Amino acid sequence: MAAAFVGVWKLDRVDGAEEYFHATGQTEALQEIEKIASIEILLDGTDLTTITNIDGRDPRRETHTLGETYESQGPGGVKIKAKSYMDGDKLVSEGSAGEMEWIAVRYFRGSAMVTELTSKGKTMTFTLVKV
Repeated sequence: MAAAFVGVWKLDRVDGAEEYFHATGQTEALQEIEKIASIEILLDGTDLTTITNIDGRDPRRETHTLGETYESQGPGGVKIKAKSYMDGDKLVSEGSAGEMEWIAVRYFRGSAMVTELTSKGKTMTFTLVKV
């Protein structure tokens, strides 16, 4: 159920970031990860909002409807086209950023939320704890 993901989350650990960003050609994004202060997830019916707070920047806010394809603008103006949906107890988002395809799978390990972001054969894993 998507409601389990609702709340404010603090980044606890990131694994595989350097390898992931080198494979995807986004080495400048490596420093952005270290500046994430919190990620807030809201749910209103099937409308999912994610607010990413990065130190020194305005919050990045995305709202879309679960199960429907949406478009947004990512860092550097890249066009993002994606779809999020529930797969059992996992929240899955898959899509493209420019010509790069990716998939993000969110699930729980104990009380921690884990996000595995995979593209070009490399996976970066975020572990977040609820604030």
